[in-house]
Amino acid sequence: MSTAADSKGRTQRRTWPEIRIVETCEAPAQVVYDLLADLKSHLDWTGAGPKAKRGLLSMDAPTGPARVGTEFHSTGTDADGSWDDHSVVTQAERPRVFEFVTEGQAANMAGKVKFRQTVVYRYEISPRDTGSVITFVVQPTELGGEFASLAKAPIIGRLVYRLAARTMRRGPRSLATLAGHRHADRRGI
Repeated sequence: MSTAADSKGRTQRRTWPEIRIVETCEAPAQVVYDLLADLKSHLDWTGAGPKAKRGLLSMDAPTGPARVGTEFHSTGTDADGSWDDHSVVTQAERPRVFEFVTEGQAANMAGKVKFRQTVVYRYEISPRDTGSVITFVVQPTELGGEFASLAKAPIIGRLVYRLAARTMRRGPRSLATLAGHRHADRRGI
């Protein structure tokens, strides 16, 4: 159960559906985990950077593997504007689980806040044959702003959910690809 602001700014209780994406990877779980725990590498596997039209633009994070309690800040862009997030690592169990909670907001091109959200991002990594399986779970816990009002509507909410799930597939897919390349490089393939 979560809270969300309605169109008049009042807080409402709401259960938001989770998004679950499963991706196979040619690299072992340790390689995948190490990429996740190296927060600055997120710029590499999200395919983002300063010239990106969508996705992660910057990552302000400590160097070295992230641990429980590590905080980081990121910014990004999408077709309608930009977003600004603050995150805290809540679970870091090499090589099985990496999880963080993000509080952030997105603004349109004019700078008006479209939505505010709190989301749990969880990566579960399990061994499979010579590689691994990455299960990426996104669980919104709070959602406010104009977007929350739209997401409440049954038909629009389902469309928004499907679009978000489709967009989020790129992250785990890119993570699996980069982990596979790193693993092959280490093996000299």
